[in-house]
Amino acid sequence: MVVVLSIGSFAKWRYGSKFSGWVTFNVLLNLGISLAAEYTAIGSIFGTFLGTPPWIPIFVVGSITMIYTATGGLYVSLLTDQYQTIFILSLLGIITGFVSFNFRVENLGPLPEYLGITDVGLSSFITLGVAMTSSTILSDAYWQRAWSAKDDRSLIIGSTVGSVMIIVITFMFGLGGFIASWAGLVHDPNLAFLELLRIGDNHEIPMYMLTVICLIATTMNESAVDSHQIAIGDTLISFFESLGYEISLVHIRILLVLINIPFAVLGMGGFRIISLYLIPNILTTCMVSVVHVGVASMLWNAALL
Repeated sequence: MVVVLSIGSFAKWRYGSKFSGWVTFNVLLNLGISLAAEYTAIGSIFGTFLGTPPWIPIFVVGSITMIYTATGGLYVSLLTDQYQTIFILSLLGIITGFVSFNFRVENLGPLPEYLGITDVGLSSFITLGVAMTSSTILSDAYWQRAWSAKDDRSLIIGSTVGSVMIIVITFMFGLGGFIASWAGLVHDPNLAFLELLRIGDNHEIPMYMLTVICLIATTMNESAVDSHQIAIGDTLISFFESLGYEISLVHIRILLVLINIPFAVLGMGGFRIISLYLIPNILTTCMVSVVHVGVASMLWNAALL
């Protein structure tokens, strides 16, 4: 029986070691850049709203997640995801209520031209959709969740509920960022949604809402970071095992720490998050169709011919 532990091991099963190595490299780059984007987000939030040096929240989040994922592995990551989701949804409800009671439509002027329907916007709608779909498919952070499902029924229910929640929450964040841009409140494009919380003539966020922002940001960030860290470890283990090497968990944990360092440093650079994703998105978009040809036997046989 074929045992597939990662996208890389699937590529080896279907296409051989050389292609598997290339896929594994791209998966690691994809996960690493995603990790850097998460570090950038938490650094930007604490830096913009509290004036904290970016390295402090990045170091704290990275260290905490590495400690509990190294101790409990995927099980702890899945367990914390459940509690983090409940906490995140509660805090999102608080933020939504705050905006509903305090934001006034009269604060909006004429709609800026760049927020209207443009050729750039329409092309981005397509390219971002394709790029993010490809990046998600070639990310072991998500496949680990699928492979850990108890049975097919659990997988279908979990995927359906998760997809609906993602659509709703993404829409809320996008709409909030759109309105904040319309009102001229956006100072940092990485934090467009949170800029909507600026109220009053001075456009200042109340201290109690800053506390909520920091709590929700840290919780969301830890949830994403631990998923990527676990996925990097899984990808490395499956790659070395595919080459015939037995590697201990201690060595994987050391490698994980070493891999985290450059991406944490990259996260301190304050780059635009959407710019960070350009390189891995281009690579994964080019590769995803090739990898998925191996999913169906009919397509696989046709490709051989």
